[in-house]
Amino acid sequence: MPAAWYLRDANAWAKDTSRYGARHRWQRRMALKDLRPGQRCVRCRQPLLPDSLKDANGDYRIPRGWIKKNLHLDHRDGTDTGYNGLAHADCNIRAARRPRARNA
Repeated sequence: MPAAWYLRDANAWAKDTSRYGARHRWQRRMALKDLRPGQRCVRCRQPLLPDSLKDANGDYRIPRGWIKKNLHLDHRDGTDTGYNGLAHADCNIRAARRPRARNA
C-alpha cells in the first residue's frame, strides 16, 4: 500500500523543527483517521487492532486512551523527517533501539 500523501511530504511543514511538534502530531492524526480494521503494522505486518478489542458482534470497542498508548507514527529508519506509517508502539520502540549502521 503506498504511503499516504501526508506521510510522504516531509517539507510541508519545514518551519517545524521539533521531532514531535505540530507537523508530527498532525500527520499522526491524519494517519489515525485512515485507520481501518485489518490494517497492518508497518514493522511486524500484524494487524494494528487486536481481536481482543472486538465485541460479541465483531465490532471494535477501543478503550479511551488505547490508541495513543499502543499505536505510533513510525519514522523512517535513520531520519527524523519521513514516516513509514502506523506501527505498534512496541515495534516502533524496538526498531528505535536497534543499532544503526554507521557511515565509514
